[in-house]
Amino acid sequence: MVRLAVQRFAQESGHTVVTCNLIDRATQKLCPHSGGQASRETPVTWCPEAATLADSGGDASVVAAIRLRAEKRARRDGADRVLPAHVRPFLDTAVPAARWSAAALARLARVPEMVRDTVQQQAEAEAAETAATEITPALLEIAIAASRQKMQRTMQSGGHPAPPPDRD
Repeated sequence: MVRLAVQRFAQESGHTVVTCNLIDRATQKLCPHSGGQASRETPVTWCPEAATLADSGGDASVVAAIRLRAEKRARRDGADRVLPAHVRPFLDTAVPAARWSAAALARLARVPEMVRDTVQQQAEAEAAETAATEITPALLEIAIAASRQKMQRTMQSGGHPAPPPDRD
């Protein structure tokens, strides 16, 4: 996909040869939040409860990793504050992983393969956050709905550039 995107960018720009410089320009245009540029995201704030939870992670390097992951989850959810729900999935607690019911596994098998892993992780995170012992079809539907909402937000925010107008 990346190769095709760079080739399309080169064609639209009138280039016949793909150079390192052209790849850098395509990356900056197509992936403005990466591409070797410093992140320009606004920092999220921490609520006191979430900060206390994150700081209970133990070693300083573990706490730093928990904080980074929690901030990423908060940004992904569109939140401007890190809440305890953003931190809990990353804490190394003795909560056993929820087991999957047969019906939930059957429903998961019908999820398109390209998003199946994401939906599975979302369902397991939801089970951990709610302290559920079993992932049921109802809990899985919550995870599927959350994934759909995220996809809709991405599409509405212009996650993909519009195709160029036809040239005659």
